[in-house]
Parts: sequence; C-alpha cells; structure tokens
Amino acid sequence: MSLFKVTGVLFALLHGVVAAAPTIKLDSGTFVGTASSSNTQSFLGIPFAQPPVGDLRFRLPVANSPYTGTHTVDEFGPACPQQAVKLPVLSGFPQEVIDFVVNSAFGVIFPSAEDCLTVNVIKPSSATSTSKLPVVVWIFGGGFELGSPSMYDGVPIVQRSIKMGEPVIYVSLNYRVSAFGFLASKEVRAAGVGNLGLQDQRQAFRWVQKYIGAFGGDPSKVTIWGESAGAISASLHMVANNGNHEGLFRGAFMESGSPIPVGPLENGQKYYDAIVKQVGCSSAADTLACLRTVPYSALKAAQDASPFIFSYQSLILAWLPREDGTFLTDAPQKLVQQGKVANVPFVTGDCDDEGTLFSLSTLNVTTDAEFQQYVRTVWLPQASTAMTTTLQQVYPNDITAGSPFGTSILNAATSQFKRLAAFQGDAVFQAPRRFFQQSRSGKQKQWGFISKRLKAVPFLGSFHVSDILNIYFDGELTDHLINFVNKLDPNGDTVANWPAYTTASPNMMTFQDSLLFPTTITQDTFRKDAIQLVAAAAVLAAPSISLDSGTFVGTAGTNTQSFLGIPFAQPPVGDLRFRLPVSNAAYTGTHNATAMGPACPQQAIKLPILTGLPQEVVDDVVNSIFGTVFPASEDCLTINVIKPTSATSASKLPVVAYADVSTTVSDSGLDLEFCLRYDGTTIVQRSIAMGEPVIYVSMNYRVAAFGFLASKEVRAAGVGNLGLQDQRQALRWIQKYIANFGGDPSKVTIWGESAGAISVSLQMLANGGNTEGLFRGAFMESGSPIPVGALPDGRVDDSSLDYDQIVSQTGCSGASDTLACLRTVPFDKLKAAQDATPGIFSYQSLVLAWLPRADGTFLSDNPQRLVQQGKVANVPFVTGDCDDEGTLFSLSTLNITTDDQFLTWIKTFWVSQGSTAQGVTLNTLYPSDQVDGSPFDTGLLNSVTPQFKRIAAFQGDAVFQAPRRFFQQTLSGKQKQWAFLSKREKAVPVLGSFHATDILNVYFDGELTDYLINFANNLDPNGKTVPSWPGYTTATPNMMTFLDGLIPTSITQDTYRAAGMQFLTNLTLQFPV
Repeated sequence: MSLFKVTGVLFALLHGVVAAAPTIKLDSGTFVGTASSSNTQSFLGIPFAQPPVGDLRFRLPVANSPYTGTHTVDEFGPACPQQAVKLPVLSGFPQEVIDFVVNSAFGVIFPSAEDCLTVNVIKPSSATSTSKLPVVVWIFGGGFELGSPSMYDGVPIVQRSIKMGEPVIYVSLNYRVSAFGFLASKEVRAAGVGNLGLQDQRQAFRWVQKYIGAFGGDPSKVTIWGESAGAISASLHMVANNGNHEGLFRGAFMESGSPIPVGPLENGQKYYDAIVKQVGCSSAADTLACLRTVPYSALKAAQDASPFIFSYQSLILAWLPREDGTFLTDAPQKLVQQGKVANVPFVTGDCDDEGTLFSLSTLNVTTDAEFQQYVRTVWLPQASTAMTTTLQQVYPNDITAGSPFGTSILNAATSQFKRLAAFQGDAVFQAPRRFFQQSRSGKQKQWGFISKRLKAVPFLGSFHVSDILNIYFDGELTDHLINFVNKLDPNGDTVANWPAYTTASPNMMTFQDSLLFPTTITQDTFRKDAIQLVAAAAVLAAPSISLDSGTFVGTAGTNTQSFLGIPFAQPPVGDLRFRLPVSNAAYTGTHNATAMGPACPQQAIKLPILTGLPQEVVDDVVNSIFGTVFPASEDCLTINVIKPTSATSASKLPVVAYADVSTTVSDSGLDLEFCLRYDGTTIVQRSIAMGEPVIYVSMNYRVAAFGFLASKEVRAAGVGNLGLQDQRQALRWIQKYIANFGGDPSKVTIWGESAGAISVSLQMLANGGNTEGLFRGAFMESGSPIPVGALPDGRVDDSSLDYDQIVSQTGCSGASDTLACLRTVPFDKLKAAQDATPGIFSYQSLVLAWLPRADGTFLSDNPQRLVQQGKVANVPFVTGDCDDEGTLFSLSTLNITTDDQFLTWIKTFWVSQGSTAQGVTLNTLYPSDQVDGSPFDTGLLNSVTPQFKRIAAFQGDAVFQAPRRFFQQTLSGKQKQWAFLSKREKAVPVLGSFHATDILNVYFDGELTDYLINFANNLDPNGKTVPSWPGYTTATPNMMTFLDGLIPTSITQDTYRAAGMQFLTNLTLQFPV
C-alpha cells in the first residue's frame, strides 16, 4: 500500500546515463531491457505464465511455452485487476466523490488488466550467467486487494548491494488479487482453484528457478521478501504444502506480516455468492464456469461492491488466503502448531502502531458497548463471551494505553480509537508474529524487529508499512536485508549487531526516532497478557465442518470447537406435524452453527404457589421470562456437537450423546432451562485433560403434546412417541456424520438425566431391544423404564382423554380425521390447547399427561414388561438416582394433609383399578410418620405438611427408585451394570437431595464427570482419577453413594425400603400409569 514510484527511466535521466540496451536470452527468445543506472540493468514485464483470461480465468497459473522472438521489456506490465479504493472520509466531501477521484487517479497511474502475470528483474550490469549471485524476490503488499510491483523501485537496493560488495539480483512479481486471486467458496474448493494469488507467486518462484541463472543469479540462493500482504504471503509459502518449499527459496524476510488466523475457503462463501448473484450466474449449473464467461467490466463491478480494507469490517477482509485442503492444508496457524513449516532462516517484524491506519474506518465506534460489539461480531464471533469480556479488560478504554503507543493522551481521534488501533494491530500483526516466532524458537534461525519510527505522525504514529521506507529509501534495513540474502544472517559490518530471537531471549532490533540512538535491542515482552490472549483467540479462527456438500461454521474455545443448532431432520411443521421425523436432504451451502436452535414447543409452566401471589400472575411472569430467554419453535429438530480442537476425521474418538433434560411431559420448559445452561464444553475439556478425549453431542426433540400425543388415533397412524423417534433419528444422524467431527460411530454412549435418562432406557427397549448399532453403552441419571401403559390410556380424568380435550379445544371434533385436522391448526391455538392440560406441578403431579407409552411398534409393550421379557439391548449401563427424587414434585400436593386425602389421591391418580387391600398395604408401607419420609434421614425437619414427606417418599420410589431397582435386578448377570445414589445437597430446605441434583456432579466437574468419561471410553466407569466402583448384581447390589462431607463417596447396598419398592413394582406391573 506504499504508493511511491521512482522509475528506472527517470533515475537514468537524472544521472545522465546513456548505455546500450542490455539483452538476455531465455529459451529461444531475446529480451531487451534498459540500463536503469550506471551499474544496473532492468528487465521489466516479462510474462511468467499464460494470461489468466477466458477459460484460464479462475484457474491455476499455467506455465508459458518456451520463449521465442524478440521482446522489449523496458516497462512494468499492468497491475492485476484491483479492488476499487474506498477511503475513510475525514474531509467532509461526499464518499462517492472521494472514491471517484481516488480511483480515477489510481487507474491512470497504475493501469490494470487481467493479462498481468509478469516478473521484473534488476541486476548488476556486471553480472553474467556465471556470477551466481544471491536473489531476493519481492512480493508487494496491498491487503490482497490491490498493489503492483511498479509501485516499488528495486534499483537502489541492487546499487546498495554492489556498494557493500555483496551484490544481489532483485526480482519482483505480479499476482492476482481481490476476487480474481482469492475467490473462496465450496465451489472453489471442489475445483481445486483456491488461493490463486499465492499460486501465481509460486509459479513466479518456479520461473526464477528456471531462468534466473541467465541473469547471473543462483537459483539455490533465493530469499523471498514481502511487506504487509506480501509478508503474509511469504510466511504462507513457508507453510504451503505442509512446509515443502520445493527448493524454491532458502530464506524469508517479512515486514508486517506472519501466518494469519484464517479459516477454510467456505468462510468466503457469502462473498462468492454475492458476486455470482450480481453477475447473473445464480441459475447456472456450474457457477464457476459461468463466472469465466462474464465480461470483465461486470465482474470487476461485482468485486468492487464487496467490502474494502477501509470498510467498517476493516482487516476482516473479503478476499484473502484461506485453507484450501491442498496448497494450504489447514489454517496457517494450525500448520505452525503442527510444525509443518519450511525449515529456513527468517527475519520478521512489525511497526509499533500497526492498527492505527485501519482504525480510521471505525471512528463511529465510540462507547465500551460498541467496542465489545465490534470485537464480538466482526472479529471473534467464534469466541466465548468470557474471552471477549477478558479482551475488553486487557485492551482497556484508557487512551494512555492505546495506539499510537507511548503518546499519552494525544491522538485520541475518538474515545475508542486508540483502543481499537491497539487491538487490531495486535490481532493481525503482533500476536501472529509472536506466535510464529515463539512456535519456531529453537527449530530454525530467526530474527525479530519492531519499528518505532515516525511516532510524530498525527493519529497514525509508527503506522503500518512505515518500516518499508527503511529499505526502499536506503535505511539500515536495506543493509540487513542484503546481508541476509547473501549469508542468511542480517548482521554485517555496516549495521548494528542484531542478536537472534529465541523464547528465552526474544531480542527485537528496534528502530527508533533518535539521531544518537537510531537502533536498540529490546525484548518481545510488551503487552504480554493481551497479545497472548488475542493470539489464542486468533488461532481459534472460526472452525468449519463439511457435511455432504454443505459447510457448517462453528465457534472455538481454548481447546474445543462447538457446532450448534445443526438440523438433523426436516422441520416437523405443516403436514409433517405429528409425523415421524423425516431425514434431511443432503446438506448444501454454508450455515452458521454458532448458537443452539430454538427449543421445541414447551408446555406452559404452572408452578406450585408458595408466595401467596395469584396463580395467573406468577404463571404469566414466569412464562414470559422463559419464552424470552429460551425461545421455542416447531422447527426445532437440531443437534449440537462439541469436539476437541485437535480431533480430525481420523481420530475416531468415543461419543457421548446426551438426551437433553427437557422432560417428555407437561412442564418440559422447567428442565429445558437447566439443559440450556449446561455446557458440554466442560466435559470435553475434562476428557482432554484426562487423556481420554470424547465428542459431546446433545439433541433436541419434541416434547409435551407435540412429541407425545397419545390416543387410539395416534396408534392407528403409527405416530406415537414422536419425541423418542426424534431422538432415534438424531442417533442415526450421529452414525452418518460424527466421523466428520472426529468421532467413532461404533463408540457411542447415550446419556441422559430425568426424562433424558428415561428416554435412554426406552431406547434400550425400543424395537424389541434392537439398537440398530446406534449405541454401545448407556448412562442414566434419575430415570429408568417407567411403569406406563399403552397409547389410548392417556387421560386427564376417568372420563376424557387429553387427546380429545385438545381436539375439542382446537375445533377439530367434527373432523373425520382429527389427527389430520390437528396438523392444520394454527400453532398458537394448538399451543394454548396443550397448555390447558395438566403440568408436572399440577395436582396429579408425576402422573403425566404427555409421556412415552407402548405404541405397538417402537415400544411394542409396556416398558417394564419388555424388561421382564428380556427385550433389552445387551449393552453395559450405569444408572442411579438422587435420594429424595420425590420432594420437588410433591410441592404441588401441599393441600393433602390427612391419611384419607393421601389414600384418595393415590386411588384417583395412581392405582384407580387397585383393590382396597392394596391401598391399605400401600398406606402401611409408606406411613405418615415424618421420620420415615423424604427428605430421608432428616428426622422431623422439612415437614411442610403432615403428608408432604410421605408423598415425596412414595412418588420418588414409584417413578424413580423402584423402576431402577426392578431394571437392575432383572438384568443382573445378563449384562454389565453399575449403580449410584446421590445423597448430596441434603441441607437444601424441604427438598434435600432432590431430583436432578446429581447432574451437578457431571456438568460442574465432579466425580461423575470422570466416571462418565471413563465409561464412554472403556465401557467401565472405573479409572485412575476416581475411587473404585464395583459392579451391580442381585447378590451384591453395590451402589456408589455420593455424600456431603469429608468422605465424599462410599459403597452402600441397594436394599433400602425393599418391601415398599417391591410392592410398588408389583402394583405398577399390574396397573401401569
């Protein structure tokens, strides 16, 4: 971007040079150059590849045929097509006026054309084919959007090298920029034509190898050198082809540019799509082929409509190098991490105020909130909120700490300008450079520098590219460069000593404004914490995953990547409402996978009222808040994947598939809130720390009436248990796609809590115990095969079905096909009808309106009967409960205060078909003695009502403890199993060790985290980091018991309340709910 030009002709005229035109023989061709000075010769505009026009547009550069004929090469060739310059307007003139004037002048001074792939050679006049001089190859900068070798004159460098007695040959090259050189999309990847600008440079390097000997150069002594985008290019040639430099160069010299944090080609899809649309190629079967036929002016105009480097998004460029799978096999900084770097000596450095120039385009950012928003949306959408908050702290709103650095309160164009300049300069230049240098410390020779000159320039300070003046205008860097090109060491007799850079001694040659001390050696430790953080964030360039022909762009954490909200089935809307989930068509296009999808439609929350406030007021407030925080939609069948950053398709890691704890029942939203607060990242991070990495998957599924509609009509249509069917479809998705994320589809463990655990257990019974190979283990917390009956048994009371109530309330009663009618009902009306049915905190409590039931196909019989029949997937499993499972749900029955009311409630909702004798027995086994009730072992405490602890004990055993024990004892000796009991949080008033508290032991890094990870890896929860957990058998019903206190775990026996639980099991087998 340094727009200065001292032409060879003008230089010659000024010095009175008159010399015969020099010639060079290449193949059978003759090239006639100019005597550019008294001791140099220039050969300019030599084609090094075929013109990339017509069908060669958007193709890899094609080598020339052997040269023939005579060619005059006394002036630079045209620049490659440039992106229109759009400067930040500070003058008050209209933007369009400024843009027109600037681009008109620019186009006259630096004319451009698609036929632009030329190289320029400047040599000492005395050099012959036997001289074998070192060669420096210059790559111009310009943000990958513009630039030309004609902007720079290499004659002074060659002259200085002659004077130093270390003559070199100077080569500069042209390459395609902007959309012509860095088009990026899935189509570009498929065609293998990514990073054409870099490929042009590489082709020029090959030209140098083939022909530089004719000019007196030594092809084995080539140094590549660049500034800004040119320096970035040089660094990328070091990591290209996994570090294989093909012998094209032996050293690299980089000014203001290092391997940058960029992602895959697909990250440029939106810019590609915009150009395709603007030029009328959207309907073409092959859009890339269509673009090759578009008239140049139309294509140029479409390119110019894309964001320029001085747009609001600034250095987040539309057109730049990206991972293409071949030339750049991975994100550049990841290639550095992996050691895939050409092992050649290098010099690299930056200007002190790299970000000031680019921050002129963000002068409208003036508040802390706008700064954080800018960082979050433009720079690091993939980073966590915690990371961006920390970035805001390490780049504070303190103008004395901002850039231009060391200028105190001066140069604060706005209250946020110096802060933005500091951040942007570090993010794109300083942090990547330091990361590169520290990663390569001890592996290859290297030197670092920083330029602090021109600090007095208002607002800009030591701005980006100001260091280039130190070479092209005969500064110390000229001599350092010439020394390096000759000896692969920047030191020499004419300059100050420049010590090498290592992590232990990160020496920086520092150029400063001082007549007495123009240089000094400083240490690369400035803004250590800030640069380390921004480097980490930058390395986390938005990750992407290819599925079919689609690309999903996720978010990155410190050592994990998340891909959220990926649809695993077609939206269950319209005619697909109340139908089995339908597989997606193959994915296409680019999708943002950075946030969880909406929840499936939730049942309205109706909390038990303990405050004295009116029920409707509490319900309205709670549901309004919940709907805002966790929006719901019928289009909700999405899946989320969190993986270790290092996982690749070859990793074959175990997979934990978590069935979200959205209950399959009425107040599903309550548990969904917990679910969305849980972050699988902690589990993946812990697995990495343990050396047993796993992939974490969570899935959404339909709940309440949308997922568990139950009636004879539902059975006849074969659409029962849609929530479970959604889960099954998600498990099939895992089988198909998880390998792309680094997972092994043969090593899937399904895991859930509460309704999620019940779902897991029912997946073990589904289709007669046929897993379809979808999972190899199960981990269940607070849920086992529950005592439910068949679909037509879903009821509100003794006389009417929940299904019939919804049909009536939505106006479908007169329809010949009520189910078909329900598919046409407006969502709001159907949701209101669902919300009118009993919720989990209604009087009937855990006798739920909407829950899984035997449907004759997926669940061929009542779940507990399937267990009795041995129709269970033969996989290892872990299962357990909290000690006081029933307390939370018994808050809805506080109006039950006498023995008679208790028996009436039991008879009405639980065992309406049971005998009087069975009621008496139940009354005896679950007595009204508060000492025996739940929360257990709390004496007379927590007795909210005379019947509360009794009801809590009964409900906890009936729905959780008794089904679990029945499940485990029935399968004892048939498959490996482990059991647990969580007695933690006993001190919680009224609730004790209440339902779902065990999940804290997983998501908040407790022992169960390690047990789960061990199980996912080895199908055994035991491991080095946790106490021994013996298996469960009927003879030895061991339970890993989690306790409050100094002794956090103990092995107990599953024998408590034996008579009561056995009676409940027998009763529910006879009379399922």
